[in-house]
Amino acid sequence: MMLGSLSAFCQYPMIKTLGKDTVVIMTVKQGEDINKQFKGLGDSIQALKGQIDILDKQLVTERNSLKANIVSLKEDVNTGQKKTEFFKAENERLKELVWKDQKAVKRNSIAMITALAAWTIITSQIFK
Repeated sequence: MMLGSLSAFCQYPMIKTLGKDTVVIMTVKQGEDINKQFKGLGDSIQALKGQIDILDKQLVTERNSLKANIVSLKEDVNTGQKKTEFFKAENERLKELVWKDQKAVKRNSIAMITALAAWTIITSQIFK
């Protein structure tokens, strides 16, 4: 009976200090449970490290793809800017040609009207 009451008061784990060392006293079952938890955590850590490695590789791939897309977009922007500059210059050149053409049309119209008027005057003088 005394043994039963003593085991009821013994609570494991117990911590004892021997000199400068600290010792933990526990039951075999507690030790086995701690070992199982430790092993499970180790396996979990290894699985997480594997996932991290996979994610790192995906990150590198995505980063390289993003860099390639940025380079491509910069080239597209540069090409677009060059085309815009070309079209602006071409637009100005065409405006100038249209202006010159309109000026020439006005000059020719005046010349045609003058020639027609002169022809009318000459023919009216002849056929009088």
